[in-house]
Amino acid sequence: MPLSTFVLGELARSGPLYGLELKRRFETAGIVSWGPVAATSIYRALAGLERKGLARRLPGRLAANRKPYAITEAGRREFEERLRGELATPRTYRNPLNIAVEYAHLLEPRLLGGLMARRLRALRDLEAGISERLGGVFPDRVPEPGEVLATCERILWKTRAEIRFASRMLALARASPDLGATGGPG
Repeated sequence: MPLSTFVLGELARSGPLYGLELKRRFETAGIVSWGPVAATSIYRALAGLERKGLARRLPGRLAANRKPYAITEAGRREFEERLRGELATPRTYRNPLNIAVEYAHLLEPRLLGGLMARRLRALRDLEAGISERLGGVFPDRVPEPGEVLATCERILWKTRAEIRFASRMLALARASPDLGATGGPG
């Protein structure tokens, strides 16, 4: 997930912010899949979002030389679309899910429930396919695993962890008062 998605998420969640505040929030967000981010990267992301009409610089200043930026309606739509993609589609090679989860509460519960149900189905299909390739044997019982088998095992364990996660997110979305007891699509 690009840094610009993080910036859109913070602007959507908190309202107008300036670049150094966005940098501080990124550093305290605990996004383990990314390293430190430079202030210039934040400002480049803001400039790109502004060029695309997804964010706009507000007149005036928040404090000494702090230029505030706000998300536009087009930015909100783009941000929601990015979240939909990240939450619905599992990936085993690079998983920006931890960033998407940070902002999942900004989506309507019914939409979140549908996305998590779709993710869960895809993960269960992936788990079944990997288990089949492993011959139905649990990874901790495989005698003499080779390099390919070891890779499949790691993906299988990660998939099972994501299944637990997606199941919990789906339960939370369905528990929302907006959905009632039945929840969204299952």
